Amino acid sequence: MGTFSNIIGGGVLLLTSMFACNDPMEVDNAELEVWADEVVVPAGKSVVFNISGNAKLISFYSGEWGNDYRYKDAGRQLPIESLELNFGSLLSNAKQKSERYVLLSTDFNGNYKDIGAIQKATWQDVTSHFTLAGSNNETESGTLNLDDFVIPGKPLYIAFRYLCFPIASESGAPSWRINRLLLNAKTKEGDMKVADISTTAYTAGFNIVDFGKGTNMESISIVSASLVRLQGKDGPTEQGNEVWAISKGIDTGVLPLLPDVAVPVKGVADADIKQYVHTYMTPGRYTAVFVGSNVTAGHRSEVVKSVEIEVLP
Repeated sequence: MGTFSNIIGGGVLLLTSMFACNDPMEVDNAELEVWADEVVVPAGKSVVFNISGNAKLISFYSGEWGNDYRYKDAGRQLPIESLELNFGSLLSNAKQKSERYVLLSTDFNGNYKDIGAIQKATWQDVTSHFTLAGSNNETESGTLNLDDFVIPGKPLYIAFRYLCFPIASESGAPSWRINRLLLNAKTKEGDMKVADISTTAYTAGFNIVDFGKGTNMESISIVSASLVRLQGKDGPTEQGNEVWAISKGIDTGVLPLLPDVAVPVKGVADADIKQYVHTYMTPGRYTAVFVGSNVTAGHRSEVVKSVEIEVLP
């Protein structure tokens, strides 16, 4: 009886081992070794990195701007030295009487649903610094430096205000379109985009606020990924209307950048590689990083290797 039990027990153990060895979810531990032929090179000379190991996926960070392993999870916080604003606009049905304003505020509380809060805020009128469209042809506004309008530590709100007066005849609703907008920052790393009209991470986040004048004031103004449209009301019986597009609060002191992105070196289906070549054009010290990994549906094994590179003038 004891012998039979031992046989059964051994069989169970054998089967368990067989299933464990064939678990499709298991992953081989990633192995990666990297070394450079030369670690001190003049600018413009290629650095040859030698690679060995079993990693099926390999990616590379050179240590240069935008490709630095230290910023792979959270982007840099880049100090803003100066801000500039420009946009493009057009006006349809320009013969209808209207007034248009470009405004800036540093004390608006961000409550777009409270007209009283908008009216209470201090709005600096910068309209005269721009060229506004007078027809259905897109007009470039010119560029305004915003340094005189910024208060350190306070967010900046950008607003477009449109006053459309009563329409005398059935001649179509007037419409003011902002087709392009760029808020640009000057930094030690050069010019950087802060905000635009889009649905990306750089969106200026415009909100439409209809002040509700007149008897039929459902707002038909819109914000899309490509434009801000401030729309007047059609028909001779309308009393006119007032509509604003107000941006999100924009940090004027620091520009948060997106995380740095690796350069793919090898994919799962690619043949093994023995070398990778990169050229540094700017003198300095760089930490080149290679990330090797093996991945299954349920597991991941990763190894990180770095090489210090000095680039001479």
